[in-house]
Amino acid sequence: MFAKEFSDYIEKKIKGKHQKVNSNKTGDNEISFRFNNSELMKNINNNNILWDIPTNESISSHRRTVGKGIVFGKKIVRKLLYWLVTRPLIQQKEFNGSVTRSLNELATTQQGLINAYNHSMEKLVQKNNYLIQQISSLNEKNDSLSRQLQNTNTNINEKESFPVDYKKFEDMFRGDEEEIVKTQVEVYSDYLKDKGSLLDLGCGRGEFLQEFNNRGIDVLGVDIDKELAEYCSIKGIPVLNEDIFAFFERNQRKFDAITCFHVIEHLYPYQIIEMVNEVYSSLNEEGLAIFETPNPECLYNLAYGFTIDMSHKKLVHSYTLKFIMEEVGFKDVKIKHLAPVEESVSLMTNSNNSIEDENFKKLNNLLFGYQNYAIIGRK
Repeated sequence: MFAKEFSDYIEKKIKGKHQKVNSNKTGDNEISFRFNNSELMKNINNNNILWDIPTNESISSHRRTVGKGIVFGKKIVRKLLYWLVTRPLIQQKEFNGSVTRSLNELATTQQGLINAYNHSMEKLVQKNNYLIQQISSLNEKNDSLSRQLQNTNTNINEKESFPVDYKKFEDMFRGDEEEIVKTQVEVYSDYLKDKGSLLDLGCGRGEFLQEFNNRGIDVLGVDIDKELAEYCSIKGIPVLNEDIFAFFERNQRKFDAITCFHVIEHLYPYQIIEMVNEVYSSLNEEGLAIFETPNPECLYNLAYGFTIDMSHKKLVHSYTLKFIMEEVGFKDVKIKHLAPVEESVSLMTNSNNSIEDENFKKLNNLLFGYQNYAIIGRK
């Protein structure tokens, strides 16, 4: 029974993998397997000493006169009690010897297992240290690649930038501020008349914000161009000079309406989707979003409008933008076509042929249709 308990004890300790981690002077980790077996080894040592039960000790007597009789009597008694006492003692002695030898063998096996375990753990520590070195090396390479990627992105942004006086550019090619705001007010006044707050993304010269600021709406503009932002501030319009996505990253405010005029064509497709999501998240319930951008269905606009600004990325079809808004969650999404090309630019007909006139009408719609369109949706 004791041998079984001892075996189970060793097996439990090995399976439990009790380990102790110590740091040496060089900083390496040493993992070893130990348990407190001093009491156990003490018992085994005692067994090695006490297992041999004496069963045939000599019989003697110190009495001179009757000593021989006493010795003879004791021998007779021992022979009579042999099966009752001496025989069981001999069996117990054999059992003690067997158990003691088993315990010694188990103790030797235990030490061998501990040594093998510690050796394996040393190997694992060496492999672990090697992996740590490899991971550290990979982290250094990753940091280096990140720096290279950051520099690459910076170079790309610099190459993609349009380093001109953008206010002067807008004054020349976008049109007069008063004319533009007059047109925008006519188009969007009814949509914004009951709104208490308005955010304009890519607000440019701020003419739209200024008009509705004068009407008592709480307005805020965001524009990445520093000169345009300063120009708006001079006019008393609150404008933040930062990237739209940087603004959304830190913004916690909700707005009743968010407008975004002629910004989408400056973005990549994934940025358009991200911006529509951010606009949706930044609106109050029943809030309104308005996006205005050049119309790709007007080829005249492609030739004389879109390509003038070198910072434009690509045209976005109204059906595509409507689909994106509806997927994000906008309701009642409407398309509104704006800024038709002047009739004097369109193809003229002087024919009594109805088929020819119909064909010219189709050509005029394709070549000289609406230059812009607006997408309007509610949260």
